[in-house]
Amino acid sequence: LWVTYPRGTGAGKINSANVVGDNVQYPGGGGPQLAKETVERLLGIHVDYYIMVNFDAFLTLIDAIGEIEVCPPQEIDDPKYPDGSYGIKPVHFEAGCQSLAAERLLEYSRTRATDGGDIDRAARQQEVLFGVRSRVASLGGASSLVQNAFSIWESVSDNVRTDLTFDQLINFARLTDSIPRENIQNASITYGEVEIGIGPDGTDILIPITSDIRDLVYELGLIQ
Repeated sequence: LWVTYPRGTGAGKINSANVVGDNVQYPGGGGPQLAKETVERLLGIHVDYYIMVNFDAFLTLIDAIGEIEVCPPQEIDDPKYPDGSYGIKPVHFEAGCQSLAAERLLEYSRTRATDGGDIDRAARQQEVLFGVRSRVASLGGASSLVQNAFSIWESVSDNVRTDLTFDQLINFARLTDSIPRENIQNASITYGEVEIGIGPDGTDILIPITSDIRDLVYELGLIQ
């Protein structure tokens, strides 16, 4: 998504807000603060907190809880998946439900190799989040992991940035156990809420149709 960053910090892709904020030493919290305010401007809702998780933390967390079930509706074949060493490697997923270990789940979350590209990827990443939630529930809920929370946190803390305290993280984990899945509504931005364009550097961009995105947020009950 191509967006205008707050407070005169320019324009660019939404996933660049964090690095831009760090580079300009954005007031109030650097990159994460600029990212929060950028999302606020786009969606019209207040962002209270952030958690930034890198790939190493993702892998550690999934290893700690076990394989996650996902259900790709179509086969995914990506011959040019980035291998983490500035090269590429092929990855492939059959259609249908399957349980994925950490590395494969990360590949599933990152690949763009479907007809919908970034739009499909956003939906898959939400699927992964709900899959993690289901897996934690099958282990007895987030509360059952609290006894190991400090050791898990120690193993990932170098790869996580957040403005939540450890105690707040524990309280939120316990809170999730009290929220039924059917009470959680989710959606992702689709090609119906954007226009396809070309950025100043010649790369493909998606230009938000702000009114349509706000309608989507309204349907989720996040704004009145």
